[in-house]
Amino acid sequence: MNKHRTLSPGIYFIFVCALAFSLSQFLSGCSSSEEPNPGLGERAKDSTALYTKLEEAFGDYKSALQHNQAFEDLEAKKKFESAVKKLSKIDQSLLEETANYKWKLDYMELATSVVQDYLVTQKDISESSEVFRFADRIGVHYEKVKQYTENVEEPLPDGTTSGSVPLIKNDYVQEYIDFFSKTERGRNFMDKVLYRSGKYFPLMRKILRNNDAPEEFIYLSVQESGLDPKIISRAGAVGLWQFMPATGYEYGLYQDQYRDDRRDFEKATESAAKFLKRLNRNYDDWYLSFAAYNAGPGRVNSALNKSGSRDYWTVRSYLPGETKNYVPSILALSFIFRDPSAYGFKAPEYGRAISFDRVNIKGNLTFEQVARLCECDVDEISELNSELMVESIPQYDVAYQMRIPHGKYDTFAANLKKDKEVYASTCEFAGNEKNNFGTSVTAVEYKVTGYDVKDKRTVGSSASAKVVKHSYIDGEQLTTISSKYYVKPAHLRIWNNMSYGTYPSKGNELMVYLDEATYNLVMNIPPPVKNDNGYTDNTKISTDNTSTNTEVTTEVVKEPEPVQENSTPTYTPEVKNPPVVKTKTETKTETKTKTPPNKKAQTYVVKEGDYLGTIAKEYEVDLNDLKDWNNISDDKILVGQKLKIYSDIKIDKEDTKTVKGAKTHTVQDGEYLTMIAKKYKVTLDELKEWNDLDDDVIQSGQVLVVKEPVSNKETKNKTTGNKKKTYKVKKGDTLASIAEEFGVTIKDLKKWNKIKDDTVMIGQVLNLTAETKKK
Repeated sequence: MNKHRTLSPGIYFIFVCALAFSLSQFLSGCSSSEEPNPGLGERAKDSTALYTKLEEAFGDYKSALQHNQAFEDLEAKKKFESAVKKLSKIDQSLLEETANYKWKLDYMELATSVVQDYLVTQKDISESSEVFRFADRIGVHYEKVKQYTENVEEPLPDGTTSGSVPLIKNDYVQEYIDFFSKTERGRNFMDKVLYRSGKYFPLMRKILRNNDAPEEFIYLSVQESGLDPKIISRAGAVGLWQFMPATGYEYGLYQDQYRDDRRDFEKATESAAKFLKRLNRNYDDWYLSFAAYNAGPGRVNSALNKSGSRDYWTVRSYLPGETKNYVPSILALSFIFRDPSAYGFKAPEYGRAISFDRVNIKGNLTFEQVARLCECDVDEISELNSELMVESIPQYDVAYQMRIPHGKYDTFAANLKKDKEVYASTCEFAGNEKNNFGTSVTAVEYKVTGYDVKDKRTVGSSASAKVVKHSYIDGEQLTTISSKYYVKPAHLRIWNNMSYGTYPSKGNELMVYLDEATYNLVMNIPPPVKNDNGYTDNTKISTDNTSTNTEVTTEVVKEPEPVQENSTPTYTPEVKNPPVVKTKTETKTETKTKTPPNKKAQTYVVKEGDYLGTIAKEYEVDLNDLKDWNNISDDKILVGQKLKIYSDIKIDKEDTKTVKGAKTHTVQDGEYLTMIAKKYKVTLDELKEWNDLDDDVIQSGQVLVVKEPVSNKETKNKTTGNKKKTYKVKKGDTLASIAEEFGVTIKDLKKWNKIKDDTVMIGQVLNLTAETKKK
């Protein structure tokens, strides 16, 4: 997880002095008298003190949002509290002076954002928190909502459901019930997963409930992984919910050499809930959504097209073999889990519900050392921290939150203090997750008037969002820009590395990050509508079966995989009497690609920073036509992807080139980056660098450079020979703009300057080549 770098005392002093100087110049320019203003010096001091405090609170606020995005709620609350306390201590009488009106606007901008985001992102805030009094003071109105009680007497579902997912028992489902309950292989599998369900179901159910997700999702996890958090499929899917790398990144599951959040039973369950709910927004049918989770939306869309129906039991025959039996198997598992004894499992053994204390630790400790300090078995530490790839605490710039057995924190802390062989610079209790069966637990959330948040984990985040570039007009207010894009001014500052007391300059390009719904609203993309075949725009597919369709999807398609020891056994039952499903007679209408008359197809190669809306506008074509011509079902395109365009405007030759001297590969359905890198004997990092890829997401039909291009080598030579070795960051600069100006990559800039995130500071001196050494 990326963290903002902490300013050194020297740099911080320079920043404060520069801010004071600029403010004094600003204030002197405001004076209408030629005579010195005796109160000006004191006013400059007040301004410097105010904006220093604002910047400190802003730093805590940014850190709080980062912790929130990483599911580190305790740390997020601490940073939010720190920001609120710093803001509440600022002299209000100073802000009320008429001459300081601009100061008050900046103060209110930050204060409102801190309070609103604190309340909407965090649950169970202590009643003694300063945020409630502060909210009243600055006029932020809120109310307590969703106050519910969890009474779980057993580690298994009690038969009640949310009612969101229908439970149908037909011949297909019965065949799987018989397999799991009457065959040796099936019963062995059930014995394993029934035991594991005792460990993981209570916590998983709680997470699903907190995300307003049907608890029936839990049986999909049994089907996917056999409830083994560390299982890896042949295709590279990992964890309880079998996330592929790209989809994991998209849903906030971090992966590096130390940890893989796809193996984290808490984070992966929350991400799976979001993923499945998103699929259901497309299909409006849980069975089709489950099938898409397994095979990918592209294959489900193809089956919908071929079947001419949206009823799963009709569509099922057109799905791939593994997916065909996927939903019946999940339903069979749900029936057996709800009443094991009815299916011959008279006295199933359940594992003890997982319970733990959370500890923030910064130190080079191994699992063995942690276990010794906790006075427990090392296997317990390994099981509780299944996301860690090596048996030691990750060495990050910040403390890592580990899980240790519940009730062991005091023992751990006491032993750590006495043990001279191990050292940790940070050891802090961070809450617990304990077995609360039979007790009432009340969770309280807050709703802020006039502030609706769809996903609390993405507040202020640029991850998995669509970007719009806004060209700043001289004199434009941040509040005006934020209103245009339905975002917060404080979030604009975060995304564009703007401190309080600084503002954009004419011609600066501001990056604005929007969720899909807001992006469509801003770009005037019409909402999904039903077409003649009953599909919505976001599941639109071609019904021309005479040609091969290229399906473009951002989800990585999971390939069918062989049976693994811990996964659900592959079993294809022979159904003698398939259920009769009554459907309305549907007439298939053949629709062909829309080709405007008297216009030849041109090819456009997607460049970095492009998106469909701007391309359509540039070549004066309808956005929906552009999507139809290229079989695109959503708005996502990738660098290097070739688009077919019918336009009177001629496409420049430069826009049809891929990369000079490059060998290319056109992505086929089901391929992923690691597979392609291995095929051409290159590294994954090289493949991503040559194609300007920030993650592992690729699409069918995308053209990838698979051999180092000549232009790349030329750029490297130019970079090495660049006369300018360093650059001093100016107001409005971003890493992206600096990289573009000097013909280097953002990745290299970060590497040469040891930058871990996208933050640069005004006055910071950056190395522009690998050879530059800091003096």
